[in-house]
Amino acid sequence: MKTFSLISIKISFFIMFTTYSVYTLAQTKFNSNSKRIINRIGIYFGPSTCFNFGSKFVENFKDENVINKRLAKTGYSIGIDLGRDITKRLDLEVKAQYDSKGSKTELDTPESGVYRLIYLTDYDYTYWSLAIAPRILMGQNRRIAISIGFYYSWLESLKSYSEQYSSRDDLTTSGEFDGRYYYDLGGDGVIEGFTWAPGITGIERNDSGVTASFEYKIPIKGNQNLFVQANAFYGLKNINRNNPYNYKEHNGLIGLVLGYRVEFKN
Repeated sequence: MKTFSLISIKISFFIMFTTYSVYTLAQTKFNSNSKRIINRIGIYFGPSTCFNFGSKFVENFKDENVINKRLAKTGYSIGIDLGRDITKRLDLEVKAQYDSKGSKTELDTPESGVYRLIYLTDYDYTYWSLAIAPRILMGQNRRIAISIGFYYSWLESLKSYSEQYSSRDDLTTSGEFDGRYYYDLGGDGVIEGFTWAPGITGIERNDSGVTASFEYKIPIKGNQNLFVQANAFYGLKNINRNNPYNYKEHNGLIGLVLGYRVEFKN
């Protein structure tokens, strides 16, 4: 609860500070003859769907003994974006954002005889991310923009929840914990062992990869506009750490954000 409250305070402060900053800039008149380093600034927020990948423990997998299901995992992104015009049809975008990512799976393995063990695991990862990408501006009024670039993320926290069900005694156990479990499956699918990594010792402190976006801009007043942006983040780095079984996991996210932006012309 303390960690959740601290995160909520950080996000609330981030929203208030950036909203006030952007609004103040929107009301400020500048010398139109000045050359600007930044041509636009905006804030945005929206939901996302996570699709972590890399091994049978985070992807959909099935063989004669084991079934693993990737379950729906939602997150969110909140951030600010800065832009610099390069040409009339090309600019550079820099985004700083707070991301909620993770994975949620259901692992079904044999226990003994006809009995089964089912593990539901839900991991929440929160990151501070920085992304940079050139954007191509399209349409008569340059309202459409597409981009592809790179991102780098710093891990802030890890939260975990699990449920275990045994068909032998029809019993379910559940609980929250700080850390990660790694399982080792034998040839017959039976779990032969596991490794416990407490806290954030089981996940890399940073992540990096490729990001892409598609945006539509809606002018509202003067130099102010709203925008809707679909974006994707594809992790190139294996985030598993201290995993003795060499199973990989990469972050994957698709999101949709709504934002408010102020633009300044040179």
